[in-house]
Amino acid sequence: GSILVCIFNMTPNYFEYFDIGVNKEGAYEEIFNSDKEVYGGNNLYNGDILNTSAYGPEGRPFKISPKIAPYAAMILKFKKN
Repeated sequence: GSILVCIFNMTPNYFEYFDIGVNKEGAYEEIFNSDKEVYGGNNLYNGDILNTSAYGPEGRPFKISPKIAPYAAMILKFKKN
């Protein structure tokens, strides 16, 4: 099965980089972002692949650091090691 990371920002705050802990090292691709212009948003989305780095929050071994738009939902999909 696929690994998906779902992120929901229910605040008016924009985060340029927000550390999200993940268990699997590799690359994550954004496959949905409700802030894209096509959905009426401001296009604050992650166009590039997000690669993990070590020492994630919440005791996770790795982290990704996507930008997160205000009042937005995002889905990231694990791509590879």
